[in-house]
Amino acid sequence: MQTKEYTFSHVIKKIITSIKSKPGEPIKVNIIAGEENCEKRRLYDLFNVLCSLGLCNKSIGKMYMWVGEENMLRTIQFEYEKFETEAIQNEFWEFFKLPESPPIGQLTMMILVIFLFFGVHEMSLKQICLVLAQKRSKMTVLLRRLYLAAFFLEQLGLISHSLKIGSYQLNLDADTIVKATFDDMKKRMLFPINSIEMQLQRIDNSFIAELKSMRYMILLQKMRLEKIPVTSAMDEEQESPNIENIVPQNHVSIY
Repeated sequence: MQTKEYTFSHVIKKIITSIKSKPGEPIKVNIIAGEENCEKRRLYDLFNVLCSLGLCNKSIGKMYMWVGEENMLRTIQFEYEKFETEAIQNEFWEFFKLPESPPIGQLTMMILVIFLFFGVHEMSLKQICLVLAQKRSKMTVLLRRLYLAAFFLEQLGLISHSLKIGSYQLNLDADTIVKATFDDMKKRMLFPINSIEMQLQRIDNSFIAELKSMRYMILLQKMRLEKIPVTSAMDEEQESPNIENIVPQNHVSIY
């Protein structure tokens, strides 16, 4: 017997395949809802996600148009670069804060940005939720929304379930996106003038990897402080005997 989740997953994939095959044609949610016997609310969630990722544009009325994967990659890099730029001026955890009821599209993009920011190819939704909620006591409601956001990303093939329950793997070429972002930020002189990035002739992959590793250790520290188990092999490899002493004052201090 097929579950509701399986059925909805099948419908979503069918819709995406259909609209991809007709670029430039207006997409009418009301018609799709009738044809697929699907709740409009869920379809609007889907198109909120597609628009946030740059796969679709909202047209007149309640219609949408498919834009394509190339625009999606540009959109993801743009949002990630904007996030890195904003992070330079703020306290480490401040720039992750969301409005009280963030739209599903924003949550979807934030999942991808957090993967890129911490430089890991696998994360649990609890880790991502902690980054956004800041405190364990605020995670419950947000975590439910993140599972929905992750569901849409999985249907689009941008993430996939890992072998660990509640964990996902990133299916984007993260290294290329991050390297291009740092190169562009250096070219546009977005780093502080006295930062290591501006003093280096070029920002290489080893420098970026070291930065990302330090960021991830800060996340592990946060998890322990909030009493969230750190159990994966990757987390154990990242741990350091002196991790408790890492107290970031701002983003610049860990570059």
